Amino acid sequence: ENLNYKYIIDGDKSLSGTVASFNSETDEVTLLLYKEGDRENAYKTTVTGNSADYAFEKIAEGEYILEVSKANHATRFYEVTVGAEEATQDAKIHLIGDINGDGKVMITDYNTVLRHVKKTEFLEGYALACADVSGDGRVMITDYNAILRHVKKISSLW
Repeated sequence: ENLNYKYIIDGDKSLSGTVASFNSETDEVTLLLYKEGDRENAYKTTVTGNSADYAFEKIAEGEYILEVSKANHATRFYEVTVGAEEATQDAKIHLIGDINGDGKVMITDYNTVLRHVKKTEFLEGYALACADVSGDGRVMITDYNAILRHVKKISSLW
């Protein structure tokens, strides 16, 4: 299902790249391309695999947001400029709870979250999104505990 809107597809440029993700090779990775603040008028494509190529064709020049999501992963947003040249944007999304992006939720991840909760080191940006396992917009002791239970194989994050 592609939602093609005139302001995006009324050009002759393309945006392409590779998306890296983890776990399931068969879950779809969804890519949305839209003007900032106009997500409902997004151009959409999906790919499968943990390293998959994607492309948006016939794009008008301009500034866009590329939103990348997959089940059990923290959604990531990239600012992309499509200009006179063809645009390339590679993307990488991490599993929820995988702060360092190595594809596993390990002791290093929960130690990083604990330092954030104790306010000795602060997470920001995409690392903060990966640490927010509850999805409530904050990283709290409940997120740390969920990651710890996952690492100890008591209960899975996903």
